[in-house]
Amino acid sequence: MTKRILVVGATGLQSGAVVDALLSGVYGDFGVYAMTSDVKSDDAVDLRRLGARIVPGDLDRPGSYRPYFEQVDGAFLVTDSTDADYDREVRRGYDFVDAAARAGLDHLVFASAMGADFYADVDMLDAKLAIERRIRDRGVPATVVRPGVFVQHFEAERAAVRDGELAWPVSPTTLLPLVDAHDVGAVAAMAFAHPERFVGEDVDLAGDLLTLPEMAEAFSATIQREVDPVHLSREEAGERFGEQTVAYLHWIDGMGGLKFDATHLAELDIQPRSLREALDAGDWKPTPALP
Repeated sequence: MTKRILVVGATGLQSGAVVDALLSGVYGDFGVYAMTSDVKSDDAVDLRRLGARIVPGDLDRPGSYRPYFEQVDGAFLVTDSTDADYDREVRRGYDFVDAAARAGLDHLVFASAMGADFYADVDMLDAKLAIERRIRDRGVPATVVRPGVFVQHFEAERAAVRDGELAWPVSPTTLLPLVDAHDVGAVAAMAFAHPERFVGEDVDLAGDLLTLPEMAEAFSATIQREVDPVHLSREEAGERFGEQTVAYLHWIDGMGGLKFDATHLAELDIQPRSLREALDAGDWKPTPALP
């Protein structure tokens, strides 16, 4: 039987990975309602070609997505911290969760963030914690996925890394939990395929826990040239990474890093990629020289 899943922000990093996993056929038979505010974008056209049903919707307009709850069995929700302040992000999440509760949705997968279960005084984390609590308060059957720092953030630094420098706003001894966004897609698809195992689970997700020098070593081995780790100040990092990401990294840095229980991942049969595996999959290997 085909399960129908509504994927919010389907052209984004995490949601796009969820769409790919659901339509891969690896995890079962799924029909995807790919929700986006721009149904004519190139990314939306690509998703349609993959077999997704493109549907218009906007988290700021709950009326735009409420009708879909009558047509689907589950939903993947991610709230964007980059274009919203705390109040707006929480309102978006609350509205969606409340609509899911009223519709009696079978299963919600919410993309939170590693560290959201702390009292961090970081808007992007505290907003996600508030939404997690709303899900529990409303009794929505749910799986919460808390990814660490996305390997895909390195894409913006590709030129600098290939020139031999990995510059991030964390101290050399800080442990960063790193995750490939594709693993968020895999976990979401597994959760929808096996709700009996995943409903009620909070999943901290990372494939590696590395310091900045260890990350530089991984890049050095992959691109086959020396990459030096460079500690950026918070001020220097602001323009490169954006305020929300820098605030998150600064908080992690102040704690000396984040740890997570990989045992729980093994119990759920989740095997996320290491940084080296993610870099290989992301086409970071050096281009062979022309003969």
